[in-house]
Amino acid sequence: MEAVLCLPLLLLLITGIFQFARIWEARLFTLAAAHTAARAALVFNPADYRDDKGVFYPNETPVWAAAADVLAWVDATVPSESSSNSNWGFPGLGLAPNSAGLRANVKIDPSRSWESNGFVCVAVCFDLPLLYQIYDTDSLGGSFELTERCILPKPWSTARHPCLGAVERSLLQSP
Repeated sequence: MEAVLCLPLLLLLITGIFQFARIWEARLFTLAAAHTAARAALVFNPADYRDDKGVFYPNETPVWAAAADVLAWVDATVPSESSSNSNWGFPGLGLAPNSAGLRANVKIDPSRSWESNGFVCVAVCFDLPLLYQIYDTDSLGGSFELTERCILPKPWSTARHPCLGAVERSLLQSP
């Protein structure tokens, strides 16, 4: 009788600990992804990750790819047979586990990402699929969304062809 009363509560507590740990781990990975994306925004030319109006493109840019590479290890969607992008590979590391739903789960939030006054800010949103559905996620958008932001100083120019000084011009013109 004691087991009948205590076992469901104990199992609920254990599964709650697993779920909380997974959310906490995903939050840390999302923070690392935001930092990595901000570093990519520092290194790449702004034309590579924004449109002519200055808005960050959320997909298919070096900034988004940097965030997606970090979050590939958290994504727990089941690979689909019909998806041509069902696996992600990393140079020297092989395939990322369970990364079929990665493109749909990682987004750069253009309304919270900006670049001005020598700083760059990137906001990464990650839709975390929960291990245990304890509430109706369909009415809340389908998943548990984590959003993290990172602001980094921009200490150098990312112009494709920066202006050269007199010394550099003379070196380029000499035989």
